[in-house]
Amino acid sequence: MPHRAFGLYVHITWHTRLRQRSLRRADADSVLAAIRDAAGRWQVHVHEVAVLMDHVHIIASFRPEGCLVSFIRHAKSESARRINLVRGAARVPEVEPRGYPPWAPDLAVEVLAHDDHPADTLEKVAHWLKAGVRLVWVVDADKRTGRVYRADGSESLLGPKRRVGRRRRAGPGSVAC
Repeated sequence: MPHRAFGLYVHITWHTRLRQRSLRRADADSVLAAIRDAAGRWQVHVHEVAVLMDHVHIIASFRPEGCLVSFIRHAKSESARRINLVRGAARVPEVEPRGYPPWAPDLAVEVLAHDDHPADTLEKVAHWLKAGVRLVWVVDADKRTGRVYRADGSESLLGPKRRVGRRRRAGPGSVAC
């Protein structure tokens, strides 16, 4: 069998969102570590890397059977994860607050499982409404129905032909809601 050598070289660049100058000097270590990990995992040889404030350059080579797309996906997502982890650690308070926040969302949605007990579901609905949630949807995917509970005590049953509110037809210059 004759000897074959392959030399596939690439110049890869990726940019920050909207080319914002958001990469800091401290982030370069996270990006470099993520690129090294991805290179080892996907058998890509990295020759040079430059981490700038708004983009990253990589000169690399790989074998034809290598998966360059997976290398890029891994390097980008892992570097973003590591940067967010480091930056987030600086923002997280040392003592986590206990309990629930002092506010309630406008909407809570409960999707029923086949083994949910109706009394337990109604107890959850009552708890949410008491906490200040304005609207609670209970969806039964098996029956293709839903029930809407409102803070004022009213409720509605929804089915394949029943909808919440009326849909307006959008005319020229208007937006359908």
